Amino acid sequence: MWMKNQTKIIIWLIVIVIVIAGIWWGTSRKSIQPPTAEKNVIKIGVLIPLTGKAANFGKYLKNGIDMAFDDYGKENIKLIYEDEACDPQRAVSAFRKLIDLDKVSVVIGAFCSSCTLAIAPIAEENKVVLITPGSAAETISEAGDFIFRNHIRTSLEMKKLGQFMAENYKNIAIFYDNTNDAMILAEKYLKESIIENEGEIINSIGFISGQASYYTEILKIKPDLDRINAIHIEALTKDAVIFVKELAELGINKQLSFDNVVASKEFIEPLGDLAEGVIFIEPKFNKEDNLAFWTKYEERYGEFPTVFSVQAYDSFMIVAKIMHNKCGNDSICLKKELYKVKDYQGAGGKISFDENGDVEKEVIIKTIKNGKFVPYKD
Repeated sequence: MWMKNQTKIIIWLIVIVIVIAGIWWGTSRKSIQPPTAEKNVIKIGVLIPLTGKAANFGKYLKNGIDMAFDDYGKENIKLIYEDEACDPQRAVSAFRKLIDLDKVSVVIGAFCSSCTLAIAPIAEENKVVLITPGSAAETISEAGDFIFRNHIRTSLEMKKLGQFMAENYKNIAIFYDNTNDAMILAEKYLKESIIENEGEIINSIGFISGQASYYTEILKIKPDLDRINAIHIEALTKDAVIFVKELAELGINKQLSFDNVVASKEFIEPLGDLAEGVIFIEPKFNKEDNLAFWTKYEERYGEFPTVFSVQAYDSFMIVAKIMHNKCGNDSICLKKELYKVKDYQGAGGKISFDENGDVEKEVIIKTIKNGKFVPYKD
């Protein structure tokens, strides 16, 4: 009996040793074999506002990138999303995670100019390519050799809009978000353009984004209402909606103008008829240049693409094609090839990067008519 038990124990010990040896062999093989599959994976980081005050823009950016990822159809491309929440500190933490842990060599983002400017020095130091599909601040042009932008600069938008407002309305009041780098610059360039075109700035009032009400700021223009012909509001969508509603509630009926933040259902739906006749400016896209994209986007998401959806789509496509066909995860190679991009035919028209990594785009004045975004006509 004792011999039988001893035999069983020996057999079980042998089985355990074999199992342990098998596990060791499997793990050691994994550790000594080169991770070929992982090395061949092209990693693309995406840093956009998935939460916070600019989350609606993040949704449009993600829509464009997700569709581009599916359209490109390469199995060895890995997308890694992180949330910048339009918060510079959060953007830095998320960007660090992308480059230190995920080991990406390129990041599409950020969206908010303050976030892009916060992470640009880190991108430069680590030789990581950054391509923003939505930041407009002028200073991004000087942020470094690894920094690219597929969005029009603030100065170009505001120069055109200022000329239009001065010629058509002359006396202008401005409200602007003084917590947003791009909007501070927008107010500066808009004022300069209005004055250059013989218009007059009646008021220019800064506000802090994210408030529940802006009655205090609006009431500051009351004494000058008789002299004001139009009001420009430089704000994110949620703030813009509040301003329009409260201006109406106070009986202030003036022509309103914005930048491209109003070109979305998040602006039209809560305002209804109050959105009618609003003027805004955005890059000019010719739908006929890439009809397949516009049709497919509308079928997929049930709405017309915004400027940011289009620019995010094109940013991914340009980067993915260069990385897949030539550079892999080599960021220096990618940087050099991006500077060579000239007249790339994207969903939003032709794209070329200049010596500062910027794109030049034609802009157009639009209005909202019957709930649709249409070119403005006198």
